[in-house]
This record gives sequence, C-alpha cells and structure tokens, in this order.
Amino acid sequence: MSGGLAQLAPRMRGRMPGACSLLLKSGVVFLVKSFSEKLKEGVVLFDGAMGTMLYKKGAYINQCYEGLNLTAPKMVSDIYAAYVQAGADVIKTNTYGANGNKLKGFGLEAKVREINMRAVEMAKEAAQDAALVAGSVGPLGAHLKPLGPLGGEQAKALYQAQIGSLIEAGVDLIVFESFSDSQELKLAVEITRSISDLPIIAQGSFNEKGETAIGTTLDIFLKAADKPEWPSAWL
Repeated sequence: MSGGLAQLAPRMRGRMPGACSLLLKSGVVFLVKSFSEKLKEGVVLFDGAMGTMLYKKGAYINQCYEGLNLTAPKMVSDIYAAYVQAGADVIKTNTYGANGNKLKGFGLEAKVREINMRAVEMAKEAAQDAALVAGSVGPLGAHLKPLGPLGGEQAKALYQAQIGSLIEAGVDLIVFESFSDSQELKLAVEITRSISDLPIIAQGSFNEKGETAIGTTLDIFLKAADKPEWPSAWL
C-alpha cells in the first residue's frame, strides 16, 4: 500500500457500512441511510447508463467520457441530477474508465485523482439527502498476465490510485462493472477491502452462453468470491 493510502486507511475503515451519516444542508441535519440499511428495507433502485446519456448530449465516442468531469462538468452534473429527480436511490460516478491505463490513451493519466475526486463531488452535490453515491470502477482496459501485458503490481497500483481517490472523496459504496476476468475483479476487491469497509457490488459481464469475453464461466466467478473474510463484499 502506498504511503498516502496507508495514512487514509484508518479513517476509511472508520466509515462502517451499516452506519448512517449526517448531512448538513441549509443549517438542517438530515440522517442519510446507508446502502446496507436500504437493502434491508427492500428494492434499491440504481440509475441508468452514464455513457448513453453523455452521447445523447453530444459527447461522441472518440473522446474521454471521464475527462468530461473536468472539461464539461455541467453536462455530467445535469445527468446526475436527472437520475436523482427520476427517483434513483443510488447514482454511479462518471468514473468507469477513470484509471491510469485507460486515461493514458487520452493523455490524462496524470489526472486520475482529479477526475475521480471531481466526479464524486458533483455526484454528491446532485444526490444531497435523496440518493447515495456509488464509485464506478471498470476493468483496466488491458488483460493481466499471462493473458495480457499488465503485471500484478502494475494492476494493483492502477486500482489503488482510482479506488483510493473515490473512497477519499466520500462515496457510499463501490461498484465494479462489466468485468470479464475473475482474477482482475478479485484483485480490485482485495485492494478495496485493504483500505475500506464500504459495501462492494462486483459484477461480471456474460454472454448468452454464460461466459465472459475471455471464456470465464459464472462458476469460476463465484469460486473467486469464495473467501470467508468477504462475507458482505459480493452482492
């Protein structure tokens, strides 16, 4: 763990997933229910796709959608606000591809922390006391060895930078989206658990045959999650 993350870990662990948080708004204190508490009450409604909405607003696919957190913040904020107004209990940050490897393709690898922090800030502004904010994390964009070029330590550093920024900025939970490699997903969960007790939702992406893009089956994904120290990490 890097020095910065090591210093953050004790404070992050103090944010117990079952606890309520206090929100000060216009001098009035609101009690905001945690994700775990909302689950106990029944169905929790998440927002829809971010990329689709950005495209509809004129952001074409040849640009970095996560970079819009800095270059077109109002466009992103308006989407957050629309999902909250539509009744979402949880909105996800515009950070699916905000890791150093993917951002490098747009010359933005030095802005990992800034992009992730700004995404959370805008989402929390839109959510207020009406919704929770989930930090969205996607695959790194390159396979781990031996399937691809990324070594374990390199992948760990990339995830530490992004996930650490999301947690530092104050997300209520972490959502790992559309993973095809169970080992990459396992690594991402382990990194999160090493610095935080926040709830985690871990998702795989499967075709009609029940396999991921690299041929991983649902059974293999579930075996990767078979760790007694993660009793509430996988939903």
